Amino acid sequence: ILNVNNTACDIYGYTREELRRIGVQTISMGEAPYTQADAVEWIKKAAAGQPQIFEWRAKHKSERLFWVEVSMKSAVIGGRERLLVVARDITERKHLEERMAHLNLVLRAIRNVNQLITKEKDRDKLLQGACDNLIATRGYHNAWIALLDESGRLVTSAEAGLGEAFKLMVKRLEQGELTVYVQKALTQSTVTVIENPAATCEDCPLMEQYDGRRAKTIRLEHEGRVYGLLSVSVPAELAVNEEERSLFFEVAGDIAFALHAIELDEKRKRAEEALRESEDRLRTRLDYILSPDKGVKDVSLTDLIDLKDLQQIQDAFAAVNDVASMISDIDGKPITKASNFCGVCEIVRSTEKGDINCIKSDRILGEKAKALMKPSYGKCLSCGFVDASAPIIVGGRHIANWLIGQRNVMGVDKNRIETYAKEIGADADEMLGAFEKMPEMSLAKFEEVLGLLWLMAKKLSALGHNNLVLAKDVAERKRVEEALRQSVAELERSNVDLAQFAYVASHDLQEPLRMISSYVQLLARRYKGRLDADADDFIGYAVDGATRMQTLINDLLTYSRASARSKAFEATDCVLVLEQTLVNLKEQIRKNSVVVTHDPLPTVMANGSQLAHLFSNLIENAIKFHGDEPPRVHISAKRKGDEWEVLVTDNGIGIEPQYFDRIFKVFQRLHRKNEYPGTGIGLALCKKIVERHGGRIWIESKPGEGTTFFFTIPAAGGDE
Repeated sequence: ILNVNNTACDIYGYTREELRRIGVQTISMGEAPYTQADAVEWIKKAAAGQPQIFEWRAKHKSERLFWVEVSMKSAVIGGRERLLVVARDITERKHLEERMAHLNLVLRAIRNVNQLITKEKDRDKLLQGACDNLIATRGYHNAWIALLDESGRLVTSAEAGLGEAFKLMVKRLEQGELTVYVQKALTQSTVTVIENPAATCEDCPLMEQYDGRRAKTIRLEHEGRVYGLLSVSVPAELAVNEEERSLFFEVAGDIAFALHAIELDEKRKRAEEALRESEDRLRTRLDYILSPDKGVKDVSLTDLIDLKDLQQIQDAFAAVNDVASMISDIDGKPITKASNFCGVCEIVRSTEKGDINCIKSDRILGEKAKALMKPSYGKCLSCGFVDASAPIIVGGRHIANWLIGQRNVMGVDKNRIETYAKEIGADADEMLGAFEKMPEMSLAKFEEVLGLLWLMAKKLSALGHNNLVLAKDVAERKRVEEALRQSVAELERSNVDLAQFAYVASHDLQEPLRMISSYVQLLARRYKGRLDADADDFIGYAVDGATRMQTLINDLLTYSRASARSKAFEATDCVLVLEQTLVNLKEQIRKNSVVVTHDPLPTVMANGSQLAHLFSNLIENAIKFHGDEPPRVHISAKRKGDEWEVLVTDNGIGIEPQYFDRIFKVFQRLHRKNEYPGTGIGLALCKKIVERHGGRIWIESKPGEGTTFFFTIPAAGGDE
């Protein structure tokens, strides 16, 4: 080195005298992709009159490595042939290229994962495919997923790039042993980065697998439901990159969303299977009832009324009236399980002889009631307690008995109990102990309960008769419902396919857009103000266009997610949701001096996350379209039957009536982008959310006088 300028001294960190004393090797790494041999070859070519341009890894005096672009050519300086070398620091560009290459690999992995999500409905195959895709593009060095139950024990897992080492981790998780960083990741919704896994995670079986890389872990969460976690390893320099972190957060959200969809699909299949089995049973029952060679005489009570319904009615009657109760066939054999039985009768029924006597007693009492065509009571053949029976009659035929009793109405004494215990082979002491706890009831009270029993028995008889008469109509209705169900299912599949297309397409758009956006922003940072005014304008247009496209893609993703099924609606406090929404909008509210007020707000049946989106979009809409005065937003609600009507009122510029419907359509805008920015999706998303809740949304507005958005949403019950 014969001479250097001041910039060279700044780049390499040496003084001019120091650079003159050292060789080029001192400030060069000469490592892949180029070697010292390559450098010698370039020097020879440049000396021979062939100018050379190449990129080189250089070394600062502080040992810091950086990249330079080297331009080398032969020149005559001071009458002698020399090599003129110009080195330009391109470290920022190289880092950007490396970062963009990595981000594009991650984006490609996300796209592949999302393509997998749209077609793979098997949970374990989905998880394994996700891990494989995350490392297949070399976006991540290794990846693993663990799904955990509520106690923290492993449900299932998948990995790629770890092999045998992961088995130790699986064993720990199966035993419910969570490593420190796993516990940390599960307790927070943000990305957890472990800077030095080998030192920080001494209790982790995988620490040796990171080899200088960083561990990134995040819990898999959708709509408040935590399924488990996703962990990957990344190069150290990219671990804290915000774009990389955002993409990692996104892919975790996609996987959690897919798990949620699979869970819903499995529930739907189970429900459909249960419905199919129920319909098959009903169809078989109806075919039996309506068969030409069958008459009313062949019909049982459970052919006409579901056994579960009978049991619930009987249990409720027994509990309310403090009597034992059971429904039997006309032979005295039980149809339902006994309700509120006393201890004495449970012992009696547990013996063979006692059970036979009870069945016989119930049959005789039922025949007496049928003969009288009204309820009848008398002493049972077992212990002498008073029992009663009311006949259930359908189509003029006696098909069942509703029995009550087991109350000491007639004053049965201990001698009778002891004698009967010996007669049926029961333990006398045990029966006497149960008899001590035997409830007593006056005859007048028992007759009062008997009157209620007769009323209920007649209602069951009427219900059975109606079901018999309407059997053909029910069968036809079931056929119509099945056809309708198939049509709705087909429509739902079509909507899901459309939503998935928008979802995947939005992801695919991000890869080229991210590259364009990053390079344009680099141009803006490096050259803005150094070129002419037109160039600055062109750069500004490009940055603005890329930013708006990214916003549009994000809005499309949000809209497509809102189109998919979400968790079941639950009682949701509108005040809590609104307060969290205002926290999220704090910066916008501060910058625009917005005042948001509200009346007492109700608790509604809703998806809290989607309700927050709804409030957020309507408030942001008010902020965007404000007039000369600072924006003011007021939220109130009115009860309308079984739903609430919520009002969001602002003091903005207002809307012409002819546009009231148009504003809720996707991509419909009333103003130019340079006047009011936006994608035209926000209000369409509001409409989608409200309709998913079974409500409707509309507006009232006058130009210059502000706007009120109205939407309805189901009430949570009561007068809240």
